[in-house]
Amino acid sequence: MIHPVKKRVDLCGMSILALVSQLRSSLSLSTFTTRTFSRQSLRVTPNLKPVHNKIRKPRACFSTCWASEIDDATSRKSRQHVVDEIQCVEVSLALPVVGKVTVLEATAASQETLVDIALSMEEDGNESEMNGLCLSMGDPYGAVLWPAASAVAIHLLQTCNDTFAHNNITVLEIGTGTGLLSLACALGGAKHVIATDYEPVPLNLLSYAAQNLNPHIDPSILEPQLFDLCDLQIALPSAHLVVAADVLYEPRTGRAMARRAKEALERGSRFVLGDSPGRPGRPSFIQELQRILPHRAHDVKFFDSVGYTCDGDRHELICGKNSQSISPIKGKSQRLDIAIIDLMP
Repeated sequence: MIHPVKKRVDLCGMSILALVSQLRSSLSLSTFTTRTFSRQSLRVTPNLKPVHNKIRKPRACFSTCWASEIDDATSRKSRQHVVDEIQCVEVSLALPVVGKVTVLEATAASQETLVDIALSMEEDGNESEMNGLCLSMGDPYGAVLWPAASAVAIHLLQTCNDTFAHNNITVLEIGTGTGLLSLACALGGAKHVIATDYEPVPLNLLSYAAQNLNPHIDPSILEPQLFDLCDLQIALPSAHLVVAADVLYEPRTGRAMARRAKEALERGSRFVLGDSPGRPGRPSFIQELQRILPHRAHDVKFFDSVGYTCDGDRHELICGKNSQSISPIKGKSQRLDIAIIDLMP
């Protein structure tokens, strides 16, 4: 298996290991170390249902209310939460049709711990724990929000609102991360939303946000599931609409997502995918999907949709300094073109 921290490339185009090397050369060992931690069996929250045993719109449509913008210490504290030992901060976005949606993302301190765990797993290949935190697959990226999630959510809410409300739609999200897209679909009227990820951490954050931070959501609509998009021996869960955002982070996942798109389309599902600028897996996705669906090669085209950068804290090994995903000015989201592909069966 290709380890995510070892091979994944962030939006600045620099590999994680190259970034580690650069940081180690510029920082003393006292300020950047990796450690070995005690191991224990991963505790999966009961509401997570494993699928298998392995683990462009006007700005008025989108406004942000980041917890990190709040200067008042009391208000800031009131908007922080601890979920399975992960310190989190609320991130709220105002989306068309449904209004405010709130997710959780890991604070800078928790991101630091998650990255340390991932690096430790890279060295010895085993599950690792630190300060009560544990990763199953060594992937800390799902603990923070990425720009394509909001752009895809806006696209779906403005094109599927009537469909959600009147047709008992089941939505499947692949690689849900913090769960913004799944929450938006649930608020938009979907009857059933299956939110999948191959790490339990983001699924736990999503479940907490659905139950505690979004009062208009019926938590029973959401079904978190452990699912690895690259394990092609496991079939996609059944759904009318299959969605994903910012999962083309390496050629391998791009090719796997193309196979999943083919699988969804051939069984009659609509397929919608959003991708932030600079993802190295997008060319592989396009090439593979055109190869395996030659009769629809002319349909395999992305269009630009208006999205916005995120402005929360990001660890250097989660999002590089030159990444286009994060706002250069704290507290001010900026326009960012997000590529979207929307394929009908």
